[in-house]
Formats: sequence, structure tokens, C-alpha cells
Amino acid sequence: MAGYTVGVDVGGTKILAAVVAQDDSVLARAKANTPGDSADSMMNAVKEAIRQAVAKAELEMAEVDAIGLGVPGVVGAAGECIWAPNCPLSQVPVADIIASEFGLPAAVGNDVNVGTLGEKTFGAARDYHDVFGIFVGTGIGGGLVIDGKVVIGAHALGAEIGHIIVNYEAALRGDEGGGEFEYYASRLGIERAIREAIAAGRPSMVGEQLGDDERIRSGLLKKALAAGDEVVTEAMTAAARLLGLGTVTVIHLVDPEAIVFGGGVIEATGDFMLPLIEETIRQHVAPGNGQPIRIVRSALGDDAVLLGAAALARVLVEPAAADEAYPKVTASEFGAAQVNGIGLDYDFVVLANGNLTKRKKKLSRQVHGTAHEVSVDELKFVCQDKPETLVVGTGHHGQLSLSRDAELWLAKKSIECVLLPTPEAAVAFNRAVGRKALLLHVDC
Repeated sequence: MAGYTVGVDVGGTKILAAVVAQDDSVLARAKANTPGDSADSMMNAVKEAIRQAVAKAELEMAEVDAIGLGVPGVVGAAGECIWAPNCPLSQVPVADIIASEFGLPAAVGNDVNVGTLGEKTFGAARDYHDVFGIFVGTGIGGGLVIDGKVVIGAHALGAEIGHIIVNYEAALRGDEGGGEFEYYASRLGIERAIREAIAAGRPSMVGEQLGDDERIRSGLLKKALAAGDEVVTEAMTAAARLLGLGTVTVIHLVDPEAIVFGGGVIEATGDFMLPLIEETIRQHVAPGNGQPIRIVRSALGDDAVLLGAAALARVLVEPAAADEAYPKVTASEFGAAQVNGIGLDYDFVVLANGNLTKRKKKLSRQVHGTAHEVSVDELKFVCQDKPETLVVGTGHHGQLSLSRDAELWLAKKSIECVLLPTPEAAVAFNRAVGRKALLLHVDC
């Protein structure tokens, strides 16, 4: 594999494409307006943006490993856009169309899910495993990433925070907006509150600058806040408080390590809104175990979906590459094991880079007087290539063990350790995903 992926942000007004290298650098970008007249014209614009980005990177399409896309709608596990209320992609098999056009693997996700993955992989949340993204723009979108994987749920509706009910009376009456969160706290909700105040006769610089049919953009909200506009300040404060309460619900249901706020409204007015959001969260969230609640602001801005799509594409190719790198191990007979069908009658190690090497028993024997108790020094050798998971085959009778210091060292390095009898350890190693290492004791 060449290590290049293409990420595409399919937006309601523009399409952004970028080529991302294996070292996370962006080699080239392309931009196109989003045609809204038909699915065919929209998909053709996406294809052209991909071609332009690859050409600007001075690459051939054959050098690209996979393509990822973020689209504004509900996306199924097979990459089909199930429902897209603001663009003509409903019921369109986006992944299949792109894969067929370019002869490459393609993955598609909801844009906010993908944006959250972008922040987890490249941005503000890269130090955390479990992340919830709340993106505030025209509506409110949510995304959930657990252990580096996007969670969409059984019905592709996971993390749709914008549609949680915050006004049950409005929902039961069938009012406009259905009592949903985004009806009140999104940019359109903020605009609605401002227009109602202006219609009631309250003065605002917003009313002076806009016509009746013009949208109130996030940039104007920022200017009005800076000018101390009372109407805008009240509307923005109410939205921030409601966003804080919605976030409390997320914490109580999901309890992620970090919550990332992004989207156009946060980009423009985050300095004003985020302190109010955090204050509201701390006033209403349950005590928990005392661990800090991490509220972070998007670091990627408009690139969150773009880079998240590239990260989504990597998922298509990295597991296969990792699986190919590791040998297949079997160990059904006492005193021997097979690695890719070749018999070995001694203890061995498979490093996280996939290389096979003989076990260095002396590193444990020098410390503990026996090779049946694994030392920290031996584990440092076994884990030199930084595995996420270490599988230890303890022998057919379970005679091999880890020293207490070795257990503590693994915990400090956040390496998951699985100790099993040798036959079961071989199976567990073959099935493990991600970066992994194996220490196998073949006899007792």
C-alpha cells in the first residue's frame, strides 16, 4: 500500500476533497460547489473533486488506498445514504458508486460522526479513546467514537443529539420543530429567538442589517455579541444554557472521556458560549467518581469532516494490512507450536511489527532465577514495538506467570494483557485486532 487516502466532505453548499498521507499531512485539496438539482449531478461533482485533489497531489489514482466521505444525512453500515433532508442523496448507495468509479474501497459516514472521528484522530480529542462530538450549526449534530471506532447504532441513529426531545409538550402537540433540541439551540433556533424579539419591538443591530428573508449568519452573531447587543446576547445565552443541559444528558447516558464542541456557531462564538456551557454542565451533572469532565473545542474547524473522512478510509485498509503482517499461530501439541505451518519446539515471541523471534528467557531468569516468571526487562523486549494488546501463552499447564512488577509496568504503558493456556492463547492472538504481540511458552 502507498499510504494515501482521500477524504471528502460533502456539504450542502460546497464539496471539499483532500489527499492525506500516512504521516497525517495533507498533500493537496480541491473544492467545488454543491449542485443541488439531482443525485447524479451531486455525485459527479464529488467524483471530480476527488480527481482534482489526487491530480494536485501529483499522484495516480492507483496510488490511493481508499476513499472516505462524510455526508449530511443518515448513513447505513454499507455506505448508503438512507435519508438526507438537505441534499438529494436519500437512498443513494454513495459508497458503491465511488468504489465502482475508482476501483477503490470506499467508506461513507454521517458528516458529524466523521467530524468527531477527525477530532479524535487528528484534532482536539486525539488523546482520548471515547469521545462525543456536538457540532452546532444550522442544526445540531452529534457523533460518538468509542475506542477509535464510530458508533452508529443498530438503526444508524446513534448520537443524533439534535433530535432528542427537550420540550415534551411541543412534541405531543405536534408543534413545529417537534420539541427537538436543535429547534431551540441551533443557529436557526437562535435566529428564531432574535427575530421574535425584534418583532416585539426590541432594538437590535441584527434587525438593522438584515432583510426579512436573509439568514442570520454566525459571523453576524459574533459581531453583535462584541457590540453588546442585548437581544443577541440573551438569545445566545439561552442557547448556551440549553446546550449545557443537553450535554449533561450525554454525560449521563454515555459518559465519554471528552466532549468536543464544533460547528459554525461554536467557531464564531465559542469564546462566549463555551464558558456558559461548561458552567451549566457543572451545575447540573451528577457527582460521578471525581474524574474531570473534559470539554474541548474543535481544533480542526472546517477540516474536521474532511480529515475524519480520510481516517474513515484508513479503517478499510489498515486492518487488512495489519492482519497480513502477523503470522498465524497454532499450538495444540505439548512442547511445540506452528507458525504459518512451520513447527517450532521452543518458546518464541511475535513482536508488534509482525516479526518472529526466539524468547529471551535470560532476561527473566537473571531477575527471578527462573524463566517461568516473566520480568519487566523481558516485557520491554517483547513490547518494544508498542503493541496495544499482549497475549501470553502460559503453557499447557499454566506454569508461566508475570511478576507483579511486570503487571504494573503493563498497566502503566496501557497495554492490555491476556494470559491464557498456550492452545487458547494462540487462538486469541490470531483473533486479536490492532497492534498486538505474543509471548508463547510451548511446554509446561
